[in-house]
Amino acid sequence: MTSMTPTKELSVLVVDDNRFIVQRLSGMLDEMPNVWNIQTAHSYDEALHQVTLHKHDVILLDINMPGKSGISLLRHLKQMGHQASVIMMTNFTEAFYRERCLLLGAAYFLDKTADFEKVPAILNGIM
Repeated sequence: MTSMTPTKELSVLVVDDNRFIVQRLSGMLDEMPNVWNIQTAHSYDEALHQVTLHKHDVILLDINMPGKSGISLLRHLKQMGHQASVIMMTNFTEAFYRERCLLLGAAYFLDKTADFEKVPAILNGIM
């Protein structure tokens, strides 16, 4: 007998206060054969709760959210030693934000408007 290798390998957390963006990303991720678990959060607190309950391979993270920002969450995750690859997705594309996020440990920094469709290729690269 041959053993079946699971085709879905990545657990992904999508963090964005815009429910349309979350739905769109979740739908895109659901179509990917290498994504086996998709969770969502709409705020810093929800995201923090999710990362304490579950291990994620990738976190898609918005900067501007109610309460604390995605940058604050990124900083907290890295200080706590979380190993997830963080992909910042934002409309705040100024160099200041890009440099700050990459310095804090984000693996990628994407313009939510222009780079949205790059997510599947990036996740395939992370595998």
